Amino acid sequence: MSGIAAGFGAVFGTPVAGAVFALEVLTIGRMQYEALLPSLLAAIVADWTCHVWNISHVHYSIAYLSGAGEGIGFQLDALLMLKVVVASVAFGLAAHLFAELSHVTSSAYKAIQPYAPLRPVLASAILIGLVYLLGTREYLGLGVWSPNPEDATILGFFRPDHIDYWSWAWKGLFTLITLSAGFKGGEVTPLFFIGAALGSALAGVLGAPPDLFAGLGFVAVFAGATNTPLACMIMGIELFGATHSIYIAVACFVAYLCSGHSSIYLSQRVGVPKTAAANDIPPDISVRHMRDMNAHAKGDLLARGRLRSLRTTANLQEGPNVMNSHKLSSRDVGMVRIYMKAREKAVGKAAWFGGGKPLYRELVMQAKASGIMNAVAHHTHFGYSNSGKLQDEGFEISNPDLTMCVELIADRDELEHFCRSHGALLKNKVIIYKHIEHWDVLDHSLTTEESFEDTTL
Repeated sequence: MSGIAAGFGAVFGTPVAGAVFALEVLTIGRMQYEALLPSLLAAIVADWTCHVWNISHVHYSIAYLSGAGEGIGFQLDALLMLKVVVASVAFGLAAHLFAELSHVTSSAYKAIQPYAPLRPVLASAILIGLVYLLGTREYLGLGVWSPNPEDATILGFFRPDHIDYWSWAWKGLFTLITLSAGFKGGEVTPLFFIGAALGSALAGVLGAPPDLFAGLGFVAVFAGATNTPLACMIMGIELFGATHSIYIAVACFVAYLCSGHSSIYLSQRVGVPKTAAANDIPPDISVRHMRDMNAHAKGDLLARGRLRSLRTTANLQEGPNVMNSHKLSSRDVGMVRIYMKAREKAVGKAAWFGGGKPLYRELVMQAKASGIMNAVAHHTHFGYSNSGKLQDEGFEISNPDLTMCVELIADRDELEHFCRSHGALLKNKVIIYKHIEHWDVLDHSLTTEESFEDTTL
């Protein structure tokens, strides 16, 4: 987190925003305040180092009401505020679209070209074709400035007399093609370009100040794409001053809400859902895992729809059919749960063969070798074992002292033999045995002997 704060604060010259960004970006809706001071110190020292080495940052300024509102600290106009809200919704939707398209484009590259080193080659051919098609190279770089005064740049969008309607879309397309193929040059500054260009375009549509809306889009699109509204609000104030702080805050917060639970960072976790309607999201799930779950859910829904259609067609053509075409057979088995710390290592004889593996991994591997039916290890989130200290899972960093659970399922005599054979590993561990049933799903058309030979759960 300190590294994130230092990098962000140094690159953009916004140390306070860098510190808050490091706290916000790891988990949506939750901040780890114990890292506040280290993150702030890292960001300040990094920014200070840049100044000591005479490394300057690009200066952005909003001419709208410059000087008139500086004595007040902020300015508020009801009609302008309404336009800001409308634009902020567009900023949030643009952030959502960019994040989703980046993941979709990345998947498309993998499907078209499974060999990873050739994906940038494919992207290069597409980019070169677009450059010749448009007759310009202005969308290739970061877009902060250009030696050609006619090119679209971030600085150009802050001109009060400048309105550009389509540069945001072209820059988004070029950026998606580039980053999704595997090029890693950063998505932060291109998102600033897209936001500032979109703000300029919306200013022309809504009849608002172009430079003000360029500044709002600059921070709001990034706030929606990274789910960091507080950091982006502070960055806007650090870059543009406090005159338009209310507009900046509204733009960042509304864009954050309208961007949904998408993110350009798939490892980002959802700590607290953005709205009450999204309370069905599992706690601390990553954006990547949530996208996979949604994809599976959509696939299951489509599959159920197709199955229902097939059943309906079959019923119409062949009349009623028997739905219960399978039967269940059960037998008694047992389950053992063994509790330990995640950092515990295998000891004794297993350490020689397992190379000092974590104990839970060694137990699962030994269970596999012993022919145990099922062996899995579970991460717990909160609790203790053997009257030890209460432990809680870290929000951003895993807690190595939190209790792990190894679960074994097999016949009771197999479980007893396993525990006796690995007594050195299981000594002083909390071990729980539970009686359960194992169900076999049998084909109704098979005989009992054939069913047990040909089917497994």
